[in-house]
Amino acid sequence: MRSLDTNVLVRYLAADHPKQFAAAEGLIEECRNALVRRSLELYREGKANFSDYLIGEISRQAGCRDTVTFDRALKGAPGFTLL
Repeated sequence: MRSLDTNVLVRYLAADHPKQFAAAEGLIEECRNALVRRSLELYREGKANFSDYLIGEISRQAGCRDTVTFDRALKGAPGFTLL
């Protein structure tokens, strides 16, 4: 598994630097593990921060039943339970 620094994700999401966007896009596309890709999809469709969805996906892959949160932006999001 590989981890991506925030600046790689920002270049991918913002697409404001064509060369860096292309590099980030290539890396994300070659990721064998769908955690980052799935987290990005959830982020684009949801109301919470990317890091919240990434934590949720990491937890899901680790076998957790859910991710418990106080973050109301995650109300109703799959895999999250509002405390």
